Amino acid sequence: MASLSRRKIKEGYLVKKGHVRHNWKTRWFVLYDEKLCYFKKKEETDPAGWVDLLGCFIVSPCTEYTKKEGVFRLTSAVGTEYLIQAANDKERDSWANSIANAIRDSEAKHRKANAVKENSQNTSQPLVSISTSRLLEIVNAMQDPGAGVTLGSHSCAREEKIYKLCFTGTQVVDWLLKWSFVSDRTDGFHLANALLDEAYLQPTGRTSKASFRRKSEGGVRAFLDNNDALYRFSALRYSSNQDALDLDSSDDSTDSDDEPVREPVGVIKGTVVKEGFLEKKGHLRHNWKTRKFILCSDPPALYYCKPSKGNLPVGKLKLDSCEVKAINKDDEIANSLQNGAGGSDPKKTAYLIKLRTRKGAKFVMKAASESDRREWLENLQTVCEDSMVE
Repeated sequence: MASLSRRKIKEGYLVKKGHVRHNWKTRWFVLYDEKLCYFKKKEETDPAGWVDLLGCFIVSPCTEYTKKEGVFRLTSAVGTEYLIQAANDKERDSWANSIANAIRDSEAKHRKANAVKENSQNTSQPLVSISTSRLLEIVNAMQDPGAGVTLGSHSCAREEKIYKLCFTGTQVVDWLLKWSFVSDRTDGFHLANALLDEAYLQPTGRTSKASFRRKSEGGVRAFLDNNDALYRFSALRYSSNQDALDLDSSDDSTDSDDEPVREPVGVIKGTVVKEGFLEKKGHLRHNWKTRKFILCSDPPALYYCKPSKGNLPVGKLKLDSCEVKAINKDDEIANSLQNGAGGSDPKKTAYLIKLRTRKGAKFVMKAASESDRREWLENLQTVCEDSMVE
């Protein structure tokens, strides 16, 4: 057994659907860093079977299987599907979360090892470094139920096969541009490559897989910005108001630092004027977190949601008599941000927006670009001014 794995991550009883008789049987599962093993009995040392996590794809919860609760689906690199049931939804999410992180870590380690070999031969195109927390935020935003990348069934021109729950390379870059995560297709290409390098995205279909394996003459980049290259998430979570599979990140399970005083938010009300992703500065730890913002009129309010929670607000700012302004690099707030965490990095104080409520509470947000900030400012100021007229 030692030859099959190295580090034990999680273990416990789960119920697995058989591939031959299709009956459900309880098995003792052990998750290692590169394999998921299952045993007929807990005390056994030889597994009844295992799944190599490299190239696996997990979906939780499994919405296509409604006969049982707590079910998630794990698909191996060769296309074998495993339906697995946990004792309850909480256990399902815990297992799915651990398996998803193990898949990503296994693939990222494998890809980085290959990239190092290729870079030793050709250094004309260095790897783009983006923080893990930033990539996680983008992935959560990409999986947002209302504003994320559209999942569908696609066929690759090089083969007669339909792939489900995937998207094209063009869709990825189009989405990054639409929500102002990048300013042009070149930046989108590099960001998508980072998502691929870190195994948040998987190549699906012959075109994207061939590109991923090929050592191109110009460097090690494998992502293709075209409609014949298919990709999918290594871990796909279906959000609801109660359930969500959040990949391992520095974000807390609650948003206690999102508002100095919390009040029940409920549902989004009013006419939606604008929605999109902004970074928001916390009030307690003063860290930046990406949130989906929804600006509404009648009544005027700015809601913000965790990308992984869909359109369920975790906070709400009433815009009656609010003051909205851009923060420039010479402003007091910008200087305080530069003198804090992050030092004098100008990127930390770029494209900032300050919103002061009627009660004097200050909120600082950061747009992705100057044009994105300008659009948000115009819409926010219009909604705030209209509320004062009323």
